[in-house]
Order: sequence, then structure tokens, then C-alpha cells
Amino acid sequence: MDDTKEDWKGSRHAPYKFTPDKRKAYLELLAKGVRRGAAAEAIGFTRYGVTEYLKRYPEFQKEIDQAEMHEVELVEGFLFEACRKGNAAAIFFHLQNRAPDKWVDKRVPKIIIKQDSIPEDLKSKLEGILKPADE
Repeated sequence: MDDTKEDWKGSRHAPYKFTPDKRKAYLELLAKGVRRGAAAEAIGFTRYGVTEYLKRYPEFQKEIDQAEMHEVELVEGFLFEACRKGNAAAIFFHLQNRAPDKWVDKRVPKIIIKQDSIPEDLKSKLEGILKPADE
């Protein structure tokens, strides 16, 4: 994975400078929830430089995905802990996402627009989007 300056001659973002230590630090920041651009800046690199690196080493995307999944798992843990402590909003959110058939928010209004109340020019633009009211 070591690139030389000649490999990237003319590149403003010098992916060859994305050293193993910088890659490791970048992934650690992603795992803590730092967004990609901020993580790149924190290690003295650029988001574009990471993109250029990924073009050359697409397998690095798996490491990025894994680091970001770690952050998601941390948040899930906090959410579950909030549920255990009785946080109603957290409980409702968890149930809506884990059992949506059973825990759908029934407060979402169903909007019915009578098709004869829509101007013809707008109706032609919306064709295929509108469903008959009896559905």
C-alpha cells in the first residue's frame, strides 16, 4: 500500500501521504463518531485525499464501513440503555424501528386530495403519483 510521490504526481491531495498511522487514526476517529471530513482534517489530511486513496485501494472502504458500524453500535447501546431507564421517547423509537408492523405511529395523517380539485396542468404533472382515494 505504499505509494510514491511519482505515483501521484500532480495530485493536490497526495494520497501517498495517507500513511498506515494516519489510516489507523482516521478509522479510530470514525469509530468514535467523527464524520469523515472532520476525521481527515484531524489527521492533517483532506476528505478528497481519502476519496483519491479509495479509488486506488477500494478495499479500504470495508475498514471505513466497519469503523462507522462500531459508532452505530455505540449509539444503539446508548439508546437501549435509555430504554432500560424508562425513556418513553427512546422506547417508542426503538419499538417503531424493531417492530414497525406492530408499532406504527398512527398520528401520521392520511391526506386525501380529491382529484377533481386539482388544476388540469398540475394533474398531468402528477400523473402516476396520485392514487385514487379509495385505495
